[in-house]
Amino acid sequence: MTTRYQVRKNTTDQYWSVVDVFTGWPAEYHGVFLEALEADEVDRMVDVLNVSDPATRATETPALTPRRDNCAEHLMDFPSV
Repeated sequence: MTTRYQVRKNTTDQYWSVVDVFTGWPAEYHGVFLEALEADEVDRMVDVLNVSDPATRATETPALTPRRDNCAEHLMDFPSV
Protein backbone atom coordinates (compact mmCIF):
# COMPACT_ATOMS: atom_id res chain seq x y z
CA MET A 1 0.00 0.00 0.00
CA THR A 2 1.27 3.48 -0.86
CA THR A 3 2.45 5.66 2.01
CA ARG A 4 -0.02 8.50 1.82
CA TYR A 5 1.68 11.26 3.81
CA GLN A 6 5.16 12.70 3.33
CA VAL A 7 7.26 15.47 4.81
CA ARG A 8 7.99 18.44 2.59
CA LYS A 9 10.26 21.42 3.32
CA ASN A 10 8.55 24.76 2.78
CA THR A 11 10.34 26.79 0.12
CA THR A 12 9.55 30.20 1.62
CA ASP A 13 10.64 29.69 5.23
CA GLN A 14 12.39 27.33 7.65
CA TYR A 15 9.28 25.24 8.36
CA TRP A 16 7.93 21.92 7.15
CA SER A 17 4.55 20.54 6.03
CA VAL A 18 2.88 17.14 5.95
CA VAL A 19 1.61 16.59 2.41
CA ASP A 20 -1.03 14.15 1.17
CA VAL A 21 0.68 12.51 -1.83
CA PHE A 22 -2.70 11.66 -3.39
CA THR A 23 -3.81 15.29 -3.57
CA GLY A 24 -0.57 17.29 -3.31
CA TRP A 25 -2.19 19.45 -0.63
CA PRO A 26 -1.13 19.88 3.00
CA ALA A 27 -2.63 17.18 5.19
CA GLU A 28 -5.37 18.03 7.63
CA TYR A 29 -5.60 16.67 11.17
CA HIS A 30 -8.70 17.43 13.24
CA GLY A 31 -9.47 20.48 11.11
CA VAL A 32 -5.93 21.91 11.19
CA PHE A 33 -3.71 22.01 8.10
CA LEU A 34 -0.28 20.59 8.92
CA GLU A 35 1.97 23.27 7.52
CA ALA A 36 4.59 25.55 9.07
CA LEU A 37 5.68 22.87 11.57
CA GLU A 38 9.03 22.42 13.27
CA ALA A 39 11.10 19.38 12.20
CA ASP A 40 10.26 17.28 15.28
CA GLU A 41 6.54 18.10 14.98
CA VAL A 42 6.34 17.20 11.30
CA ASP A 43 8.10 13.85 11.82
CA ARG A 44 5.69 12.95 14.60
CA MET A 45 2.59 13.95 12.63
CA VAL A 46 3.58 12.12 9.44
CA ASP A 47 4.07 8.96 11.52
CA VAL A 48 0.67 9.36 13.22
CA LEU A 49 -1.13 9.90 9.93
CA ASN A 50 0.59 7.06 8.07
CA VAL A 51 -0.11 4.58 10.88
CA SER A 52 -3.81 5.47 10.95
CA ASP A 53 -4.30 5.80 7.18
CA PRO A 54 -4.62 2.09 6.21
CA ALA A 55 -7.38 1.65 8.78
CA THR A 56 -9.13 4.77 7.48
CA ARG A 57 -8.89 3.66 3.86
CA ALA A 58 -10.20 0.20 4.73
CA THR A 59 -13.40 1.68 6.20
CA GLU A 60 -14.10 4.20 3.43
CA THR A 61 -16.63 3.33 0.76
CA PRO A 62 -15.50 4.24 -2.76
CA ALA A 63 -17.50 7.09 -4.25
CA LEU A 64 -17.96 5.18 -7.50
CA THR A 65 -18.13 1.43 -7.77
CA PRO A 66 -17.61 0.15 -11.31
CA ARG A 67 -20.46 -2.00 -12.54
CA ARG A 68 -19.66 -4.86 -14.84
CA ASP A 69 -23.04 -6.52 -15.09
CA ASN A 70 -24.81 -6.39 -18.45
CA CYS A 71 -21.92 -4.67 -20.27
CA ALA A 72 -22.71 -6.41 -23.56
CA GLU A 73 -26.33 -5.30 -23.32
CA HIS A 74 -25.28 -1.62 -23.07
CA LEU A 75 -22.90 -1.83 -26.03
CA MET A 76 -25.96 -2.20 -28.24
CA ASP A 77 -27.02 1.33 -27.23
CA PHE A 78 -24.03 2.96 -28.98
CA PRO A 79 -24.48 3.95 -32.59
CA SER A 80 -22.24 2.22 -35.11
CA VAL A 81 -19.63 4.35 -36.85
